Amino acid sequence: MSGLMVMEKKRDLLQKKLDLDLHMENAMKLKINREFEELKHIEVSLERLLEQKRSAEQLEIRH
Repeated sequence: MSGLMVMEKKRDLLQKKLDLDLHMENAMKLKINREFEELKHIEVSLERLLEQKRSAEQLEIRH
């Protein structure tokens, strides 16, 4: 294998590694975004439950 072929092979492998790294980075960003959205939904649900609890407690105090 000539030196030029070795260099081309190295370049191709490096490009594949860079492509894979970019793919993995994008996959991690998507995963983090999904988890963040899930947490936001949980937060909203907890806020609603807390509001319901407060309302129930106020009704209890009145009666």
